[in-house]
Amino acid sequence: MKNWLSVRAALALSLALSYLALAQPAHAEKRVALVIGNNDYKNVPKLQKAVNDARTMGDTSNSSASP
Repeated sequence: MKNWLSVRAALALSLALSYLALAQPAHAEKRVALVIGNNDYKNVPKLQKAVNDARTMGDTSNSSASP
């Protein structure tokens, strides 16, 4: 029984190491973020700042993006 567990552990370890060896970093040409501000909910009183907050977050992420 102990021998069977060590075989399974060795197999799992070799499989994990194979995945790590084959993994390559992702390279993105352009990154995109979706920012949504919703002021009009059905069951909640109307929000005053959600759209402005979303616009500010979008502007901030655009200005801090690296070229």
